[in-house]
Amino acid sequence: EMSRVEIPGQLNADYPWFSNRQPILIERNPSSISTTGISNWNQFCDSVDEVLVPLTKTKSIAKISYALFIVYILQFVGSVFVGWSIHFGRYTYAFIWPAVGIYGAVYCYVRTQLTSTMKKVEEVCSRYSASGVTYTLKSEHWGGCNKPHVKRYYIDVVIVDGPSQNSATDVEQQQNQTEEITVSNYFSTPAETETSPPATSLANMLNSDTDVEQQQNQKKEATVSNYFSTSAETEISPPTTSLADMLK
Repeated sequence: EMSRVEIPGQLNADYPWFSNRQPILIERNPSSISTTGISNWNQFCDSVDEVLVPLTKTKSIAKISYALFIVYILQFVGSVFVGWSIHFGRYTYAFIWPAVGIYGAVYCYVRTQLTSTMKKVEEVCSRYSASGVTYTLKSEHWGGCNKPHVKRYYIDVVIVDGPSQNSATDVEQQQNQTEEITVSNYFSTPAETETSPPATSLANMLNSDTDVEQQQNQKKEATVSNYFSTSAETEISPPTTSLADMLK
């Protein structure tokens, strides 16, 4: 989204007398764009206005200088061609040429100030172009009978869809989704634990205990049986050495 933001009260260096008395400031509430979603808009405007303050003073100097120059020119024309009562006689040229020289010096100063100030505004635009918004200083022909070098400046504001306006919203949505997933997992895990069948049923556990008890009983019976069978064999079996052999 691209929008144009004006800089009212600008200085026309060639015809400063026709410039209004309005201070040169950026348009803070432009109708072409909604600035509510631009996080650094106020800081940007403050920085631009701070840079433009000297140019407003320069405009006042240029207006006064231009007015005096016009007065001198009219006096020169009246003295030489019309014969007005207010003239400097043979000293007319001595007063006119210094006036022309002073106006020329002021004009050069005004042009230099205008150029340097707009370069500073361009630097401010570059410094604040971030977080999804881009500021670009541009110029166009002033219009009318002005010469091609007379420019009117404005600022193009480009808002990139996404990070500049939606980053905070996206982060909040992601946090909400994370919280919902966490809560969902918390409640689903106990439910699964409670409803899931045990790996070993109660019947299997009882059967297992019965089998162990039967095995133990069988072992006891086998031990007793072996004991009595061994004793009987010992009592019934004949002696290995007879009595006769023993007497011999």
